[in-house]
Amino acid sequence: MQSVGRGPRDGASSLPKPSVGRSPLPNLALETQELDLRMKRLSSAAITLLWKIVFPVFWISGFGYGTVGLWMGSLLEKDGTLPPAEMKWVALLWWVIGTPALLWSCVGLKHVRYDATHLYISNFLREIAVPLTQIVEVTESRMINFNNLKPVTIHFRDATAFGHRITFLPLGGIIVGRPHPIIAQLQRLAGIEDQEAQRGASADGSASAGLRQPRG
Repeated sequence: MQSVGRGPRDGASSLPKPSVGRSPLPNLALETQELDLRMKRLSSAAITLLWKIVFPVFWISGFGYGTVGLWMGSLLEKDGTLPPAEMKWVALLWWVIGTPALLWSCVGLKHVRYDATHLYISNFLREIAVPLTQIVEVTESRMINFNNLKPVTIHFRDATAFGHRITFLPLGGIIVGRPHPIIAQLQRLAGIEDQEAQRGASADGSASAGLRQPRG
């Protein structure tokens, strides 16, 4: 009698074995982490958040509370007497001037990262991507100083969701005697240095051609 071995059930051999513990969907968290590793930071998220939100809120509310207290007569000297009358006017003046100055210089700060092709700009509520080729100028403030951090402004060719320019606090603090190196780095990434060199070479060539032109 011929021995017949037991084979797989009908149709069983043609079905692929399901993989255990594997999801057919891509690991989006891993892809996002790898993308973040490829990006480089131009600013610190913690420092930006401190100067953009925390400091203005505490200064405006604290100074405002003190100013109102002076005007209401609830703030007294150590001996229980009222402060000089001039003090409430000085406090009010500082509060009126300081509040819009802080809103203008601090609240507009952005957190910035970049990769080989784009800037990634965040105001902590939304993030936008702007091509590096949109950068036309990078400048550094000479007057504003956030505890040894001078803000850097990036100017764009076309308007973005945050406008034609954004300002951020660069990593590394102030470089005494010269511009922050992040300025030259951004210009190089955007090709601004090459464009300026080409314009300079064209101008030199035009001048040389004019000198060589024979007199009529």
